[in-house]
Order: sequence, then structure tokens, then C-alpha cells
Amino acid sequence: MANAHGAMLDLAIELATKKAAGQRLSVHEQVFVDITWIDTQVAPNGFLGWLSYTSGKRMLRTLAALRTIACYPVLALVERALLVAAIDPTTMCDADREARLDLLSEADARHLYALDDAFYDAVEDCMQRLQDFVRAVEAGNPPSIEQQGRHEPTCASHARAIRRSWLGLWGAG
Repeated sequence: MANAHGAMLDLAIELATKKAAGQRLSVHEQVFVDITWIDTQVAPNGFLGWLSYTSGKRMLRTLAALRTIACYPVLALVERALLVAAIDPTTMCDADREARLDLLSEADARHLYALDDAFYDAVEDCMQRLQDFVRAVEAGNPPSIEQQGRHEPTCASHARAIRRSWLGLWGAG
């Protein structure tokens, strides 16, 4: 497996087939799938595509997965993309996330495009870290899995959070 990126994408296909067949993925396999998902979405669609096609629940799993394999350069880019798009998967429901993306300014879209280039520069190292993770799991020495929060945001909870932040901004609260 000299080419980590190619090898990881091949394994992603195997795991997608397993999931499509109705088989449950292990926690380690889910870490793997969430990281390869961001790669397969950002590569052709940029961060805007990943933000558009990824549920909030999966975003949280992806953040946890990137921490698990210590892929901090990509983690920082993902966190920056969420910040630029003003998306908080811990408080936003998917409908609110989609509505927010519909209102994304041209300036914010340009910032996301700039992050795309940085992602392309960082993805090879991330795939190498993912390959090391897979090898550690295969050797029976897996790292501990970072757990994402169990909170499921609702549109109502998101609306309350926005109102609180707006009131705080305007000194009315």
C-alpha cells in the first residue's frame, strides 16, 4: 500500500459495499468512512459541497474522526469552513444548515474556495494518517475513538441560540 490515498479510497469502496449490504460498521470503520467521505466530497465539490451534502450528525462524527487520527491540518480546515459558512452542527438542524448555505455571500464562498486549495495540499498527509490508523486497528492496537456529543440539535433549539446571540450582539439581552 505505497499510495495511501488510493489504498484508502479502495477500502472506502469496500466499506460502502458492506454498509449497502445492510451490515453494521464497527466504530473504527465508521471513523474511516467519515474521513474518506470528506475527501470524496471536497475533491470534486469543494467545502461547499461537503457542507451541502453532509448532515450535521455526520459533520460531528467527522470532526471526532479527524481528532481520533490526529489529522489536525484537515481538522483546522473543516473547522474554518464551518466558521466561514456560519454553520454549527452542534446547534443547527439540517434544514437550518441548508437555509444558511442558500444565503452564503459571494465573499464567504470565495473564502471556502481558498480553503479547498489548502485541503488539496493537506489531504495526502491525512490519508497517510488514516492508513496508519487502519494498520493499528489491524494489528490489534487501535487508538481510542474520540466520541462526538450525543446532542441532536433541533430547529427550535437553533432558533433560540440565534436569538440569544443576536440579543447579546445588540446589548438587549
